[in-house]
Amino acid sequence: MGGTGIVWLRKNLRLHDNPSFKLACEKCDVVIPLCVLDDLLVHPSFSSPVKTAFYLESVVCLQEELRAIHSDLLLLRGSPVDLLASLSKQLQASVYTEFDAEPELRRWHKLLARAIQPSGEQLHLCIGNSMYDLERLLSRLPSGRAPARQSEFMKLVSTLGLPEKPVDTLTSKDLPSLDKDIAKDIMQMREFVPEACPAALDLPDEYTEAWEMPRRHWQGGEVVGLAKLASFVGDTDALARFNKAASSPATDDGRPSTSGLSPYLAIGCLSVRTIVAEVTGILSSLVGPHHGLHCGNSVLGQLFLREFFLCLGASERKLDTCVKGTNSLIELDVTWDGPADPKDLTYTWVSQRGCAYKCPEQSNVREEGDSLEASPASGTAIMDVEGGKQEQYDMSEDQLVMRWMEGKTGFPLIDAAMRQLNKEGWVHHSLRFLCAAFLNRGGLFKSWVIGARAFARMLTDCDWALNNSNWMCVSGTSSIVGAVPTRDPTEFARSGGYAAYIRKHVPELRNLDEAYIYSPWLAPDHVQEAAAVRIGEYGHDQTVYPTPMVDINERAANALKQFQNASRFGELHGVSIKVS
Repeated sequence: MGGTGIVWLRKNLRLHDNPSFKLACEKCDVVIPLCVLDDLLVHPSFSSPVKTAFYLESVVCLQEELRAIHSDLLLLRGSPVDLLASLSKQLQASVYTEFDAEPELRRWHKLLARAIQPSGEQLHLCIGNSMYDLERLLSRLPSGRAPARQSEFMKLVSTLGLPEKPVDTLTSKDLPSLDKDIAKDIMQMREFVPEACPAALDLPDEYTEAWEMPRRHWQGGEVVGLAKLASFVGDTDALARFNKAASSPATDDGRPSTSGLSPYLAIGCLSVRTIVAEVTGILSSLVGPHHGLHCGNSVLGQLFLREFFLCLGASERKLDTCVKGTNSLIELDVTWDGPADPKDLTYTWVSQRGCAYKCPEQSNVREEGDSLEASPASGTAIMDVEGGKQEQYDMSEDQLVMRWMEGKTGFPLIDAAMRQLNKEGWVHHSLRFLCAAFLNRGGLFKSWVIGARAFARMLTDCDWALNNSNWMCVSGTSSIVGAVPTRDPTEFARSGGYAAYIRKHVPELRNLDEAYIYSPWLAPDHVQEAAAVRIGEYGHDQTVYPTPMVDINERAANALKQFQNASRFGELHGVSIKVS
């Protein structure tokens, strides 16, 4: 042992099964736990009020856990590459963190490693939110690229067996006390954040409101995440029978009908290896040895599907483009309405006070000759159009997209789901697919990168690789896990019995008779009057529920025509898009 180590805690906010934290404690006499609140985590353009609140709660939880064992979690606000490179040189410290499949994070890791290398320091990347060491897994393949099909991935994983056991939870015996002089120096930096709360980050009022609002189910932190895991696996019969496809959000009693663990997995409050170990241990005692390497809707099947998507993201496969090309997983060329690539996309969020928050530019350490440009996730790049320059497509200027995001489309179930997503940062997977298909090939025919960007901002359980892979599947242009069918949102709501769910999340319709709750635009004036609701054109009058903003049948027919004209449609899917 010897030297100083900075543990960069970003999406591994836990003490249990934290290999990068454990390695730092084994190698270093001085360990500095640090969280850099970067733009992708807390800027209003990238993270909604409820998503930010969930993340900050998780930071506070880890701070309290560390303080209980005589350490602390120090907070900075700014560019992780700049700040960590500066601290590494100043303290002569190596940096320890988790591997991340997201391209922007991998780019940051490359820049940081290059920036601190001349000082003799290293960047140590360990398993973070995956079951396996994905870089090592990919190195076993001649091409270095992940299999493009889930079935192929499962064949690869079957040769490895179950993942390694989780490492021990850190205690005061493992972690050296925080060096007070170093902590004092960091606290004097202008980027230091004294408290993990929206006010300390100078975020808009809506963020403080979300922070202070009691949340009925989603409260951040490792302690809550572990308690939810214990509750979930404690019902052994339900665990053995778990079938994600059979779950339904229609009753919505305040608890998710699935495991409810995904937000805690997404930011590392829970370790996936810990979940696998718990589940396999219980299932083995119930049904004998259970290897769990199965595709499907069981708990383990869903975790291996997640691992497949992470592996795709960690390889050279492109999960963020709508166009065919080298390493692209897109197999159908479809001309969507909107940008085909995230670098051409931006979003401006406007607060209640009218302040506009645009995608910020973010500086990064660059050595001489470094040609890496500011990424779309942290910059305001512009796109080339026929030799000229054109400003990025801004989602906030597209009224159809904004009405979809706000839950004001005129289709009650779409609106209920999007409003729940805005309010809680979570919505059932079946409704995610319904809303995604409506924006994309089942309704508005907008580029799926627009929807992926919107979901990434709102979902507390968003992971870049999972989010993009699912949107790609919804688009029907890639066959990595098969096509996701489109559905008429009105008929889907009626057949699923979503009246109570709609009334809960679309209060304008709460008194409407069930004969019209799914298609309120058909309600006669006297029915509307009796239900104290008006159905009319979209506007700023909050007492009016809008009529449908598009003819869904016409849109679906146009989408079907586009896909039938695209090459290999039948070969890929063997089905047609349903036109209701």
